[in-house]
Amino acid sequence: MDIQVFMKKFAAQLEEKVSKILTPLYQLREDEDDFGSQAKPYSVQREAVRALTAAYKAGIKSPFIVGEMGCGKTLISTWLVRNMKAKRVLVICPPHLVSQWQDEIGKVYPDLRVAVIPDERLKNKGLSDLAALQEIHRKGEAGFVIISREAIKTRLPIEAALYQRPGLFGPTLHCPHCFMKLETEEEDGVPIDVKGEILRSRGKCEGCGSPLYKEVRGRMAIDRPSLARYIKRKMRGFFRHIIFDEVHEYKAEDTAQGAVHGMLARFAPSLNMTGTLSGGKASDIFYLLFRTCPADMIREGFQYNSVQQFVERFGAFEEVQRLYEDPKTGRTRSKTEKRERPGLSPLAVGTFLINKTIFLRLSDFAEALPVFMEQPIACKLHPKLEPGYRALQRSKEVFRSAKDPMKVLSSTVHAMLA
Repeated sequence: MDIQVFMKKFAAQLEEKVSKILTPLYQLREDEDDFGSQAKPYSVQREAVRALTAAYKAGIKSPFIVGEMGCGKTLISTWLVRNMKAKRVLVICPPHLVSQWQDEIGKVYPDLRVAVIPDERLKNKGLSDLAALQEIHRKGEAGFVIISREAIKTRLPIEAALYQRPGLFGPTLHCPHCFMKLETEEEDGVPIDVKGEILRSRGKCEGCGSPLYKEVRGRMAIDRPSLARYIKRKMRGFFRHIIFDEVHEYKAEDTAQGAVHGMLARFAPSLNMTGTLSGGKASDIFYLLFRTCPADMIREGFQYNSVQQFVERFGAFEEVQRLYEDPKTGRTRSKTEKRERPGLSPLAVGTFLINKTIFLRLSDFAEALPVFMEQPIACKLHPKLEPGYRALQRSKEVFRSAKDPMKVLSSTVHAMLA
């Protein structure tokens, strides 16, 4: 039976079963509340704010809003922090959305002071982003501090800081603090890139716990201190709430913006906003979940480096077997490659997201939206465009008969655009 037919046929039984199994953190209420703002929320937005507030009160520190474009995620998050009486709020968003955040907050709460980093007016006066943040910290007057994702992720570059001694079989590497020798070979005798491993993992000495890397100053373009690190070290308790916008862009394991998300997600109660939580693969949500709810992931038996185990349980793999001829023996050998394919089990939603996620679609606002009708209207082609359009129509057979049609078509499109 088709899944949609199944859901419609047994909707009543499924609803009854779910109500017996699950205990909602929040029950829908009908009373109106504008949260003291200049804009009136739609009923769906109002319930989302209350549900998220209930989730925080239930001990969930970092919930999600997953909503289509146009659902008002920015407004919901703004009403939420006012409903929770959070005095100072940090917003981390893509650079092109900084001004939009500032405008949206100003519309609903015009009395709030909003600070923005980077601020071009301050840059023209020679003040750095860090100096601007320090001034915000000193005054403590801003209700919202909006920082571009690109500005907050910058930090000084690092390099391995190791002590090297001459040895019988070549130089050996040691901790520069306690001089403990570092292993430079794997168990099977294959050398490993010790310095590369230290930089990737920001490794520390197993003997004394000191860092095996140091920050390097004097490199152009990236020689800027990390605002995230300043917030973590110097502003503890300053921000009462943190909002991460477009959080799906933090999904990778070892990016600078992912590191910022992991560093600050547990620094204060946080909210993760996105329109597309997963790009279709199970691995897309693995690191997001580990940064926002590590206890849940550990309870299910996962570690930070067990993304493949997560995909095997909640995603899909494809095995590809390749045959090749061994140049030494001439025999045919096979090599099996395992790669992830699109697919995410509903069990992942039930296990990790059902208690901490608001899912919104534009169809949820149907009763508040005007009737929408769509119909095609034929228009006459502009006289200046018609000769070129007819020429392209005549060239279709040329593209089809080419040895590599897509390559020829791509080159043609680029030539025409130029």
